[in-house]
Amino acid sequence: MSTDNPYASPSGERTAPIIAPHLEPPQSVSFQPSLQDQMEVFDHIARVHETWRQYFRHRQKTTFAVAAGAAGVSIVIAIADTVWNPFCGVAALGAVAIGIAALWLPAHLMRRHREKYRVQLAPLSDTYLSFVLTTALLPEGFQASDERGHSFRKWKFVPKVEKIEGLLLVYFEDASPYAIPERAFFNEAAFEGYAALAKRLWSAAHIEPVGESGELNV
Repeated sequence: MSTDNPYASPSGERTAPIIAPHLEPPQSVSFQPSLQDQMEVFDHIARVHETWRQYFRHRQKTTFAVAAGAAGVSIVIAIADTVWNPFCGVAALGAVAIGIAALWLPAHLMRRHREKYRVQLAPLSDTYLSFVLTTALLPEGFQASDERGHSFRKWKFVPKVEKIEGLLLVYFEDASPYAIPERAFFNEAAFEGYAALAKRLWSAAHIEPVGESGELNV
């Protein structure tokens, strides 16, 4: 009788690495954009984009300043009165509460703006997200097209190309990327090959500094 355990953990088995194919342009893929894709893009940009980070820092610093002011009022009252003044305690508690709120503020603002964006985007699901989008990696640039027309930008005028979990992002503006999902490809290796080609074409075009925009909308 075999002693092999069919339910044993496969942790001892080594998963084969993903081998991405080496692709050459032109390469294109078609897919249906989704609300989830757009929300993941929003979350990523809100976390890493400098404009958002400055906004969060500014609001947090302002709240910390209010907390410091309340603490200062509490100290002044404590020094001025030889007898315990209840206003001193109120100011001290207020300073602590505002300080805690300042620590929590960036996460709160992130959730609030995320929900606002989701509410604004949801009604567009039948229009903006209803078209099949085709993205093409061409030797000279990146093209995105659907039933409404197409947009093209030369690689040297694309600000950034990056890959996050399940998405390839090709930016036309600093905070406005086309999101190409992994689900549009036959398997993960095909997605990795497409992403690698996009990064290679972008890198080759950025040996020199970026100049003026080369966007063409039809």
